[in-house]
Amino acid sequence: MKRHLPGLVFLSSLALMSSILLVVPADDWLALFVYGPVVVLMAVLLYHKGIKPVDPDFPGALFALAFILKLLGSVARYWMAFDLYGGAADAGAYHQHGQYIAQYLSNFDFSVFSYYTVGGLGTTHLTLITGIIYAVLPASQAGLFFFFATLALAGCVLCYRAFRLGFPEVAPERYRLVIFFLPSILFWPSSVGKEAWLLFSSGLVAYGFAKLVRRNPVVGGAWVVTGLWAVFLIRPHFATLMVVAMGAAYLLTLPQIARKSPAVLLLGGALIVALAAFIVPSGGDYVGANEFSLDEFEARYEFYQGNTSQGGSSFQTYSLLNPIGWVLGPITVLFRPFPWEAGNPQMLVTALESFFWLGLAWRQRDVFRQRLGRLRSDPWLAFVALYTLVMILAFTTFGNFGILARQRTLLLPFFWMLFV
Repeated sequence: MKRHLPGLVFLSSLALMSSILLVVPADDWLALFVYGPVVVLMAVLLYHKGIKPVDPDFPGALFALAFILKLLGSVARYWMAFDLYGGAADAGAYHQHGQYIAQYLSNFDFSVFSYYTVGGLGTTHLTLITGIIYAVLPASQAGLFFFFATLALAGCVLCYRAFRLGFPEVAPERYRLVIFFLPSILFWPSSVGKEAWLLFSSGLVAYGFAKLVRRNPVVGGAWVVTGLWAVFLIRPHFATLMVVAMGAAYLLTLPQIARKSPAVLLLGGALIVALAAFIVPSGGDYVGANEFSLDEFEARYEFYQGNTSQGGSSFQTYSLLNPIGWVLGPITVLFRPFPWEAGNPQMLVTALESFFWLGLAWRQRDVFRQRLGRLRSDPWLAFVALYTLVMILAFTTFGNFGILARQRTLLLPFFWMLFV
């Protein structure tokens, strides 16, 4: 395989250049001469500072291939947003509002942060982030797509670092495959949108928690706080799920943590309690939960299930309020759409990929059983398993294959840590 990598890098580079010429408007090409070196520099730093310290044997050509394929996925997302759907995508709004905000920031007028809103909390924050980028770099939709795609790649690198830190005894080749080369991860979080930012910030949290419980609770805690803040900006309820999973992992493995590292127990426990006190109530407010009760949970669950079951890719959901939903709901989250349910080419690719997941998960079932057997002794593994579980349960509210396919990419880096 290694001897073919230079050729694959060359061919993928040609494909990337050709796709840019075909898809990106000519008036955006000049800006790419600015964004191109920026994202290449980001990729070089990710490899030398992110990958090599934890995996010296990771081939540079393999990472270059992953980076180029990520940019190809970004061009494909650009084409889908502006050619296939005629610009009916959030990316256009971020671009438009970001330019307006950048005018203020370029003049060192930061008052725009205090009053500018676009839609909900997450949309407003991502719009402000776009404005910050445009205050430094030229306004370019294609360039911004490449920037966010590379940001998502950084999230994958952070998850890879977390995997190597959490499972140093495990050969990394299979996780390399699923974190850097799955079509869904190459495609969906490669545009200007919340998924790219959340994949990046989830990677910060994953690496931070692995470092907290494995190496250095102070440095790891700083990574966790930074990552949770970044998640909270866009999706407060996702940050809530992360904190809940951390707290549950600590409680599940408390005797082991106390025996192995009192510092991790005290510092990590205090950090989780403090984060929970702030994030959990805010996450409840974000989803409209007036109180923490079973009735309120049922009401909000049914509301969101109905709210997402719209559009051309909608399907019948399976509610967790019904016992059969505890079986069919997770199957839907992980493995649908099935090929016969795919209504367009991108959904067909997603469906075929899901069959690959199913086969790989079955092949790795012994690894999965072994890791489940260590849940009570390993806080890192417990966090990965519990966060995967709560995300699967949360995603049963989605009744649209397009939404599910995009959001599932935030789950996959954690899910595959249990199997490979």
